[in-house]
Amino acid sequence: MSHTITRHAQVRMCQRALRQADIDLVLSCGARVTPDAYLMTRTDIRREVATLYRRIRRVRHGRLEVPHRDTEIAALKRQIQRIECLKNVKVVVEGETVVTVYRSGVVDQRRTLRRRRNRK
Repeated sequence: MSHTITRHAQVRMCQRALRQADIDLVLSCGARVTPDAYLMTRTDIRREVATLYRRIRRVRHGRLEVPHRDTEIAALKRQIQRIECLKNVKVVVEGETVVTVYRSGVVDQRRTLRRRRNRK
């Protein structure tokens, strides 16, 4: 994705050990909880991890040809670990600009998801 990142968001990403690839993953796979925010929920993580495990099985059983089977499997497992670390990460955007990034607490999640349900 081609989102620009504010200086504030860059500082927050460094403080929270998040990379640009992590933000892109939340924006592409996470739930859009408000018009200006995305949240990586447990459901989103389960869906992405299940997809990666299916790919691992296809590689392992030879149904998907890759040049280096063991290297591909190791890379997919690292990707699974990284996705699991993104649980509850919330990205706030304004248009095509990432404004801030943080790990959402229980109270914030309930409030956000409740508002989302009420809007539907």
